[in-house]
Amino acid sequence: MQDGFEEIFTRTGGASSAAMCARSEPGDPVTELFFSPAAFDIAKDLILASGGIPCEKPPKDGMSYLVHDASGPDPLKSVD
Repeated sequence: MQDGFEEIFTRTGGASSAAMCARSEPGDPVTELFFSPAAFDIAKDLILASGGIPCEKPPKDGMSYLVHDASGPDPLKSVD
């Protein structure tokens, strides 16, 4: 999933507000992936084909970037 999103992100010019993030709870083998709205705009087909579903803004505690434009604005800044 990360490789596929990174390829799309690079091919489309890496919109500064597009981000793929991850969060996992200690002791839980499951890692949740989250995409900013701009990331969904560029990678909708990949996200939906992988079982992605819309959700509320996740808490930013424990969130880490997997793919984003480090020189752009912080996409997690708007996450509550």
